[in-house]
Amino acid sequence: MNVLLAAVMYSPNLGDGVIAECLTHSARQQSGPDFDLNWLDLAGRSGFEPLHRGGQLRTSALNVLSKLPDLLAVPASRCLVSLQIQRSLVPKFRSSFEHTDALVIGGGQLLADANMNFPLKLHRMVGEAIRRQVPFAIHSVGVAAAWNRPATRLFQQIFEAANLKSVSVRDAGSKANLLRHFEHMRLRRAPVVSVMPDPGFLAAEICPKVRRSERSRPLIGLGIIHPVALRLHSSNTVPSDLLERYAALCGALERAGFDVALFTNGSLEDEQMRTTLRESNLAVFQGGTFVWPDRPQDARGLMALISSFDGVISHRLHANILAYAYGIPHIGVRWDHKMDAYFELSDRENFLIGSDFSDPDGIAALMIEAMSSGISAERHVQLCHDARVGIRTTLSALGEG
Repeated sequence: MNVLLAAVMYSPNLGDGVIAECLTHSARQQSGPDFDLNWLDLAGRSGFEPLHRGGQLRTSALNVLSKLPDLLAVPASRCLVSLQIQRSLVPKFRSSFEHTDALVIGGGQLLADANMNFPLKLHRMVGEAIRRQVPFAIHSVGVAAAWNRPATRLFQQIFEAANLKSVSVRDAGSKANLLRHFEHMRLRRAPVVSVMPDPGFLAAEICPKVRRSERSRPLIGLGIIHPVALRLHSSNTVPSDLLERYAALCGALERAGFDVALFTNGSLEDEQMRTTLRESNLAVFQGGTFVWPDRPQDARGLMALISSFDGVISHRLHANILAYAYGIPHIGVRWDHKMDAYFELSDRENFLIGSDFSDPDGIAALMIEAMSSGISAERHVQLCHDARVGIRTTLSALGEG
């Protein structure tokens, strides 16, 4: 069986690439010699791209869109995304769908309406699968709690497609969200929704933990995020002094006996925020000995980087999932409901903190507690098992189609 995986695997946010790498590895490992899986990036990218000058333009555009009311933001986004689909995605359909027996739409927060990006791209992708009579499945996706009306109409057509063979989401929160959307859409026949853990839990199976040189103090990876990402996906107020709060947390971690590495998942805007932090005149960075690792160039690079830390603190979901995959104690920062859902799934609710960093010394103390308590080996084994079974189940459903 020839399967086409559609996702954002070449996104600068390398967490999406982690999902695709892990899903692909597990699918090939569990399938016979007649199985093959190919990738199609929903933005039409052909590989991981280095940072470029267009990153500042993207950040500015996201910043403007995040401040517009839906009445203006939705049509503006729709125009921009539709242009990208025609220029970058559609030209790849012929070669990508040729000899394809089944389509998997897999991984990440794909069922969300931000900037109309995924509703339009997934609708166009599914339309092509329908035209070619190719069965498709939606696998282990995240689902936003609210969708605007245009996005809801597009998603409804996807879920009513006759060639949809399987639907799974990555956590209980996403399932509850999707079932509420189904009620609102009044589908003629709502598909069964299963929970199948994120493929990223399997990262350690394809990229062994990096052994780094001995340090006198534990190294904590502190993930940096740009305020524009927080404004785009969160209803919480973003602190205007986020730079200063990052600096205060770095100081608290250093006083608690940790070394600190400031990293990102690769997102262009997050890298800009990290550069601003590094070039700031904040006092803590003048005397402290901080680590500024190079931006990973691909998903496996991100796996290797995070595996080298002794602890992780991050807003980004896949920084936390990767830490978990490698058995590394980690603290998540609450900014999107997907963080609550992940920490509930992994039985680590006590290690999810507020996004205002209002108590840096308390966060440092919580990091000490996280390192003391470690990761539950039993739960870890179960989630990895469930992730593998989920991939096998999805492929079986497509094989029956």
